[in-house]
Amino acid sequence: MEARDLRVAVIGGGPAGLACALSLQRLGASATVYEAAVGGSQGFGWLLMPNGCAALESLGAAKRVLGRAKSLARAEIHPFAEAGSPPPPTAEFELQETYALTRASIVTGLEAGLRPGTVVCAEAVAVAEKDGAIESVTLRRVGAPSSEFVLGARDVDLFVFADGIASIGAKVLNPSLDRKTRGRVHTLIAGVEADGGLTSALAGRFLKSHFASPRDARRCAFGLLGVDARSVIGFLQFDTLVHGDAPRAAKDRRAWV
Repeated sequence: MEARDLRVAVIGGGPAGLACALSLQRLGASATVYEAAVGGSQGFGWLLMPNGCAALESLGAAKRVLGRAKSLARAEIHPFAEAGSPPPPTAEFELQETYALTRASIVTGLEAGLRPGTVVCAEAVAVAEKDGAIESVTLRRVGAPSSEFVLGARDVDLFVFADGIASIGAKVLNPSLDRKTRGRVHTLIAGVEADGGLTSALAGRFLKSHFASPRDARRCAFGLLGVDARSVIGFLQFDTLVHGDAPRAAKDRRAWV
């Protein structure tokens, strides 16, 4: 089958799903993206490295996305200092083709390259499988009036699930997969509005510090990244075998941090 003959349903309209649809459309295929949170929260920020820039270039989306990005020239890594010892020197790195930007900037830039009507506001609510293959997907339109519809083999040649770690398609195709298993190092990310002093101090820099909890000396890492004139991303990285996993509820998670 030629690419131009393909009818593809992409479940999930984040950067991965939109990039997939854009790539398919550039090859001539028919691709529709189904995303529940169209116009809603777009998450926090990204650190875009040279390989990400190259991927955007190949999709013809680099100018649209990077026009909203903040160029980073330097990274500063502050290593962990043992108690009673002088702090080791800060490691500094020159960065090439590295940018800080909001996730919304990536989503908006990718979506602008798609054909009109590509993104449909709907969420996948059920998946039917037969002999290890997806047979159909039931979707629910978001908003009023809410209605369900089914996509099957008569409508779609290929389903692509780009709906994150809790992917409804992955749960059906691989039910034994532990969706909580994401490696030892986890990252909690928060975005805040900041005053001009902090964003100016972060201008062109990515900062990361390694430290130990004053209570029990368990090590973590904390980073700061300015994504625009008023927004800063902070992230906390930790080893789950040492610290355990973070609670899912926001209130409990704040107390845990």
